Amino acid sequence: MGVINIFYVEEKEENCCNCKHFHQHYVLCDKNTFLACNSGHCGYPRLKTRQPLQKGCENWRKRE
Repeated sequence: MGVINIFYVEEKEENCCNCKHFHQHYVLCDKNTFLACNSGHCGYPRLKTRQPLQKGCENWRKRE
């Protein structure tokens, strides 16, 4: 059994999960259920591993 972390982030916070360049990673729990994991990647200007709560970098742009 794994650990599930749940967090709340304000839309105005400048961290990766609020950036338009961040792509969240998910895990498949059963046939029809996906859960967001504490991992993702940034695609701008090159591919970088990031975590959702990581502070935004100089390329941070508000998600629309």
